[in-house]
Amino acid sequence: MLVAEIFVGLILFAIGSYVFWRIGQPDGVSLRLRKLPGIESLVVMTVLGGWAGGASFIVHAVAMMIAP
Repeated sequence: MLVAEIFVGLILFAIGSYVFWRIGQPDGVSLRLRKLPGIESLVVMTVLGGWAGGASFIVHAVAMMIAP
């Protein structure tokens, strides 16, 4: 179960990192999407949610390994 939790944490962290990397590219987000209201907030929520969720899963799994 702990391995699955670490795996899910890594996937969430990777999704947040990919979105963060993608928005920094010159053609990372199409102009059609950039015109949508609130797209910046959605991107920030995705990045921070992925990082925070992934870190939370990983920290919880490591804590459970140390103190079962």
